[in-house]
Amino acid sequence: MLAIQIIKKKSSLWVIKDPSDDELYMAVEAYLKEKKYYGKIFENPSRNRVTKVYTNGEVKIFLFNIKPSNFEAYLTLVKSFKYIN
Repeated sequence: MLAIQIIKKKSSLWVIKDPSDDELYMAVEAYLKEKKYYGKIFENPSRNRVTKVYTNGEVKIFLFNIKPSNFEAYLTLVKSFKYIN
């Protein structure tokens, strides 16, 4: 799943980092409620999945619950996104 969140600080440097629990929760809460997964993923996170955030400080793109074997393909995809103000 990809989730995109727009914030106020901006940098031209894009980085990949581990999201904080609060940051992740805020980004995917509505999706999890809609799919009735609310709480389940946070209570029992899969050890066979990867969650990262790709950000420049203005935009955060969450790579959530991705299979390790698919992570590079998703990362390549999000690196190709063009942000239009």
